[in-house]
Amino acid sequence: MNENQSNLYKSYVLEFISSVPPHETILWNKEGNPVFYYPIYVDALCLNCHGTVGKEILPDVAEMIAKLYPEDLATDFKEGDPRGMWSVTFPEYRITDVK
Repeated sequence: MNENQSNLYKSYVLEFISSVPPHETILWNKEGNPVFYYPIYVDALCLNCHGTVGKEILPDVAEMIAKLYPEDLATDFKEGDPRGMWSVTFPEYRITDVK
């Protein structure tokens, strides 16, 4: 994640805290391609791996997560929490000259 993306994600988190409805953002990368951004919020299904161990995360799942991702800190989320951000680049479109 570059600095602009990090700042955009931080703005999505601040908007979440302020109860601002989610919205998409379109920016252009250095190659001139549009990039679509949208926040990702934790859904009920996500809690199976990102919830609380012993509550939403079953013990065998917690064990497998610990084995595969020993440095993982992506747990203890609640439904509706911000979790990340979609970033979709459209390489078939490119701005070459802006007047």
